[in-house]
Order: sequence, then structure tokens, then C-alpha cells
Amino acid sequence: MVMTSPYRCTCGLIDVHAHCLPPAYRRALSDAGFTSLDGGYPIPSWSAEKALEVMNANGIDMMMLSVSSPSVGFLPDQAVRVKLAHRINEDVAQTIKAHPGRFGGFATLPLPHVEASLRAIEHAFDELKLDGVVIETNTDGKYLGNPALSPIFDTLNARHATIFLHPTTPGCFEAVGLGRPAPLFEFPCDTARTVIDLVFSNTLQRCPNLKFILPHAGGVLPSIAHRIAFARADARHEARAEAFGRSAVGIQESLLRSCDVGQSADIRWPAHACADLANSVWDRFSISAREERRSECRAFPSVKRS
Repeated sequence: MVMTSPYRCTCGLIDVHAHCLPPAYRRALSDAGFTSLDGGYPIPSWSAEKALEVMNANGIDMMMLSVSSPSVGFLPDQAVRVKLAHRINEDVAQTIKAHPGRFGGFATLPLPHVEASLRAIEHAFDELKLDGVVIETNTDGKYLGNPALSPIFDTLNARHATIFLHPTTPGCFEAVGLGRPAPLFEFPCDTARTVIDLVFSNTLQRCPNLKFILPHAGGVLPSIAHRIAFARADARHEARAEAFGRSAVGIQESLLRSCDVGQSADIRWPAHACADLANSVWDRFSISAREERRSECRAFPSVKRS
């Protein structure tokens, strides 16, 4: 049988990579002197009404809202950072409430401040009923495998949370950026950098209930997965390799399968290069690549659909 129309999941078409600009966030960017977002893109206008127009024109059933880089990391003061993250989450929740069934949302955390982030998680899930969290690949140069962030991942693991992992400018950007915008190359690299840190820090083994969504088809991860697999057998990294090997055992049942997204070609990890790795660790991540993404229902158990 020849299909004459794109396949649609029974849960509908869900755009999991949909950035919003709540009024408080736009004001904070403006007050800090920003005329563009991370990477030099002019700050666009955004409203729920405009988003709905795009959704209706393209057959998108739901958008999962999140703020993009730089998130709240551009604010040097912890208290101001905490306040803005709280306001963003309140605004996202209000948008969801105002348009039932059309929007979901990922909560912003005031990282790298652990106690404040734990309070934000509690507020986002228990009071605002948001669907997950958006976390930048690093904050203030601190990557996600850093032991100081362990309480955050342990708490999210206990909630079986979905984490939308969004890239941002790396801490080493001045040395490696070559004067080009960070999204051009360093965003995809920073995605790989922080996932490698999560793997070798044993975070994935310790937190088997976490579900991750990686935008931009996982950045450069597919092309270097075989290198990470080979590191397991590298005697120079014996301790890290052993930890990596343990993290690949016994977690497959709790992982999200990599999903083919929207109308684009199937996107798979290069299993021919590292079959054992692809069949264990990389199944942990759902990857997305286009404006319209189809996400597996189990990534968002709190979202009620008709």
C-alpha cells in the first residue's frame, strides 16, 4: 500500500522544540542590553496567537514551550536569576491554561544554584503541572555531569521526568569559536559534550528513570558515537571506560527509543559502528530535527489528549 499522506502518530503531531518569549523574559533581556539571542539572532516577537497560527497552518496539534539559550544564565545575581525563572514558569503555565490542549511546557531552572532549582522543580511539577524541564548543556561553564548537580538529577529521576536538553555557548567559546556565531558549530558540539559528561559521570546509570530529548538530531553525537564506544576499551581511560560500561547495563527498559521525526528521513544512531552502545545507552535519548516533531506519548505522561 502506498501512503499518500504523512504518517501521524495517534497522539498527534507534537512540536517539542518550540521556544517562547514570555513578557518577563523579553523585558529581562532588554534590561540587560540584549538586542539578540545567543548566537546573534535578533530577538523575535512571540505570542500564543502567532504560535497557534503556525500550528494550525502546519497541522501541529501541540507545542511544548521552552525558552532558548541563554535561558536565565545571563543574569549574574542569583536572586534575580531565581526570580526570572519563576516568572517564566508562571507565564508558560498561564499560556497552557489559556489554550487547553494546545500547549505544554518545560520548566526553566535557575541553574547552577541547586537548592533554588530543587524548589523550582517542586513548584513546576506539583503546582504548575508542567511536563518536564529544559536544561542548557552548561551553565556558567558547569556541565551536567558535575557532581554538584547530582541532587537535581536525583530529584528529577524520582519524578520520572522528561528533560529537554538545549545547547548553549560553551565555556571554552572564546578559545574555539573562531569569531563565528555559537549556534553554527558549537551548539551541536556542546550537546555532545554534556551528554558525554552525563555518561561518564554515571548519571545515566544512577538515574534510570530520566527521559531526554536532544534537539538538532543530537548535534554531533551520531558521528562520534563510535569514538565514545571505543573509549570503553581504551586502557588510558580505564576507570571512565569501566564506569561507562556499567552505565550501559540494565537500563534499556526505561529508555526512550530514538524517534523518526516529522516528515523527515529516519534518524538513527550509527548502530553499525557500535551496535552494543546503540542498543543500550543511546536508546536513552529521543532526538528531534525539524520544526514539526513527532514525540512518543510516554515522554509526556501528564499531557491529556483526546
